[in-house]
This record gives sequence, structure tokens and C-alpha cells, in this order.
Amino acid sequence: PTVSSNNQEGAYIGTKHLIDQGCKHIVCLRGPKGVGPADDRLAGFLEATKGQKMTTKIIDCPFQFETAEKATKKILQDFPTVDGIFASSDISAAGALKAAYSLKIDVPNQLQIVGFDNISLSEMTMPSLTTIAQDVYKMGAVSTRILIKMIENLPIEQKAIEIPVELIKRGTTRSGS
Repeated sequence: PTVSSNNQEGAYIGTKHLIDQGCKHIVCLRGPKGVGPADDRLAGFLEATKGQKMTTKIIDCPFQFETAEKATKKILQDFPTVDGIFASSDISAAGALKAAYSLKIDVPNQLQIVGFDNISLSEMTMPSLTTIAQDVYKMGAVSTRILIKMIENLPIEQKAIEIPVELIKRGTTRSGS
């Protein structure tokens, strides 16, 4: 049995939020290739941008702060029209935010950023990160119940359980608080 959040749906919601906030030149910091959640988040990004009148760029970027900062700094210097970033993790989004800060790019007025995970760091950045929240506590609780059933040799009704995701609007998008 598997317990997960819907990474593709979350990425779709986050990217759609950037589009709804007026972004026309969006970068996806996609996460490492071959990692299921990163691949699913890229698929959600592509689905949200399909058929839109906009430019997109996809950057391979592991879930690492320094790598995301460096990649974002380069893309913002090479393509100054970029006005939105969907980062496949909050760590990557924080690196993108630092890159924007170092280039004196106003977030959210010139550049909007959406992360993914809603880790505690997302509330600590300035401005705080708009992000896609996964209910990790619920995922853990459901996983624990499944594990107990497995230990007790009880039947498990569902083989795949998906926990909903939610957009948390904060300061890195214009609709944030």
C-alpha cells in the first residue's frame, strides 16, 4: 500500500495560481529527474501551462538551496522577463527567493514564487513563501494505521491512498497576505 499526496495536482494548482496572478514568463525548478514526486510535479506544471499564451522554461534542479539559488540567479540574469517561478520544493523556492533578493528583484511585485511542501521554513522567509501544503501528519497517521493492520495480519482495503493538497497563499505571490 502507498500513502501520498497528489503531487501532479498540487503542481497544477501552484502553477495555475501564478498564471491567475498575471505571470506570463514562468520557470519551473523541476526537481531531480527520475524521482517520482519531482516528475509528477513537472507533469502538473506542464498541464497547467499547456495552451497558455506564455513562455516557460524548465530547469533541472535538485531539492537543494544552493543549487536552486545559483540556477535561479543565472536564469533571472539571462531572461530578465521571468515573472513567475514554480519550485518543486520549498527549499528550492527559498533558494530562488534569495537569488531574487541578491539581484534586487522585488518579490512579489516583479517576480512571484510558489513552492511545494509547506515545510516550517516557508513561513520563516521574507516574504513568506506561497506554497502547496501536503498534510504530512495525516500521511503519517494513515501510514501508521496501515502498518498496524499489516502487523496484525488484518485486511487492507485500499492499496493507494491519496491525501489532498492545498494552496497556502503568502507573501511571494501578489495575492498573499
